[in-house]
Amino acid sequence: MQDANAVAQSGHKMSRIHRVLLVEDNPVNQQVAQAMLQELGVEAVSAWSGEEALEKLAANRYEVVLMDCQMPKLDGYATTSRFREWEKEHQRSRTPIVALTANALSGDAEKCFAAGMDRYLSKPFTSDQLYRVLESCVADSEQADSAVNVEAAVLDRQALGRIRALHRPGGPNLLAKVLGLYSSSSLALTDAMRTATMSNDTESIRQAAHALKSSSANVGAMAFADLCKDVEAAAAEGKLDHARVLVDGLLAEHRKVLQALDAQNLAA
Repeated sequence: MQDANAVAQSGHKMSRIHRVLLVEDNPVNQQVAQAMLQELGVEAVSAWSGEEALEKLAANRYEVVLMDCQMPKLDGYATTSRFREWEKEHQRSRTPIVALTANALSGDAEKCFAAGMDRYLSKPFTSDQLYRVLESCVADSEQADSAVNVEAAVLDRQALGRIRALHRPGGPNLLAKVLGLYSSSSLALTDAMRTATMSNDTESIRQAAHALKSSSANVGAMAFADLCKDVEAAAAEGKLDHARVLVDGLLAEHRKVLQALDAQNLAA
């Protein structure tokens, strides 16, 4: 059953996407696409070149980008590649980009995806085709927003930024190396902590929590580091039952930290 909000009173389908950036250097194509988007209830901000698109993408958020592939100077492929790099550098969640191409050949589609585009529409396209591709982007936008919220709650981006700033051109990816080391060492420490709680070894719990507290703070997992501090204090005071309860929570939180760091590692 179709959502009641998906159909306007006039009978036209209304997209769940509300705001897009339309990158198109041809005035006729701009006008036609603008009319289609208006019919679908979508606000469209126009950019007439790749350079202008990058400026607007850096200044504002859009749910979807409709990107013309063939433009002078900076074409849609190069614009998309540059924007994907910018997203990584600024830890911005991925914005869905739909390629607008006059060549619906398999090789052209592969070129679109290689540049970092997510979908493509071959010109000329219909209002119904535009509607379907916009609707297919809804889940991408929602997942990206959710991922950003989870990571922001788990990680201190400034701490990760400081590690990124230490990277030297031509050298190994320092952030990826640090996060890889943290993943392996923290897993070893949480395993040691779990074993220590089973054997009632408060000193081993304290030592593992202390080591994990320090390394976690270095990768920006500040809330998790505070939890390690609480476990360390409980174990140091010989409060084994309390330490056990805290360790259970720590192990669950550790999984969230690794998931958030894994997302950062993929973007590194």
